Amino acid sequence: MRNALFLYLQSLIEERRGSRLLSRCWGCWVRGRNFLYDRALLPIRRAPVPVVSVGNIVAGGTGKTPLVHLIARTLAPHVPLAILTRGYRGGDEARLLARRLPTVPIYVGKRRIDSARRAAAEGAKLLLLDDGFQHRKLARDIDCLLLHADDLKRENYYLPRGSLRDSPERIAQATQIFIYPSEPQLLERFPNAIGLGLKVKGFFAKKVALFAGIARPARFVRTVREQGMEVVAQCPLADHEPIGEERLARFAKEARKAGAEALLCTEKDWVKLALDRNRGFALPVHYLEMELEVVAGQAHWDSFIEQIRKKVDN
Repeated sequence: MRNALFLYLQSLIEERRGSRLLSRCWGCWVRGRNFLYDRALLPIRRAPVPVVSVGNIVAGGTGKTPLVHLIARTLAPHVPLAILTRGYRGGDEARLLARRLPTVPIYVGKRRIDSARRAAAEGAKLLLLDDGFQHRKLARDIDCLLLHADDLKRENYYLPRGSLRDSPERIAQATQIFIYPSEPQLLERFPNAIGLGLKVKGFFAKKVALFAGIARPARFVRTVREQGMEVVAQCPLADHEPIGEERLARFAKEARKAGAEALLCTEKDWVKLALDRNRGFALPVHYLEMELEVVAGQAHWDSFIEQIRKKVDN
C-alpha cells in the first residue's frame, strides 16, 4: 500500500515537473516567434482590403467568436465585409457565425491570406479575422484583444501548465482591448478598454441537464445557474467534441431520471447536431443563445467602429 502511494505521488511530481518544462519551452518558442515577427524577420503578407483581427492570449473560452459576431452585425448593414476563420476541429465557430449572419460570407481555411484574397476578389471591403491575434502571417490594420476577467485575476503560465498561448507583453500591441465580463477595477488598468456583458436569450426551465463541447464548460454552467436554473446532470465533452446521437440518447435517459426537464447546450453544440434534435429522446434538446453587448466604454466603442469605417473609406 505504501509503495503504491509512493509511486502515485512520484508520478504526480514527475508530471508536474514535465508540465513546467514544457511550459517553459512553449514560452521560449512564443517569445522567439514574436521577436522574429516584430523585427520583420518572418514574412507578413497584406490583404487587398483592411483587416480587423479578434483574438486572445489564452487557449479558448474567452468569447472571441461572439465578439466577431458583435462587430460584424454592427458593421454589416453599412460595410461589405467577410469573416475569415480557420475552421478548427469541425468548424463549429464558422457554422455558428453563418447561422447568425446569413448575409455575411464566411471563408474557412488554414491559409488566411488565400481566404483574404478570395474574399476581396468577391467584393469584401473589410475582413474580420476570427481568432487571429497569433496569426501574424497576415497583416492587420486593427488588432482587437479580448481579455477574460477570470484570467486577469490570477497568475497564469504558458501551456500546458497554464492556459497562456501568447506572451502577456503583447497586450500592449493591441489596438483595442475588450474585457469580459466588464468590471470597473479591471477597466481602470487598461485605458480606452471596452467592457462587455452577456445577453442571454433562448430556453429556460427549472431543472436542466447540460452538455457542452467547449474549452471551459464551468463558465457555461455558471451562466445557466445565473439564469435561475438548477443543473442536475452534466455530460463531459472535450473542446469542440460533438456529442453524437447515441450518446445524446443515453444522456437524455440519465438526465430524466435525475429530474431534468430538458437538455441544454451551447449554440456551438447545437449547430453540430445534424439530426432531429427532439425525436426519440427522453427529453427535449434546447440551446442557450448568448450574445455579447457593450456595457462600459460606449464612447470607446463608437470611436472603434468609426476607426474601422475610416479604414474602409481610405
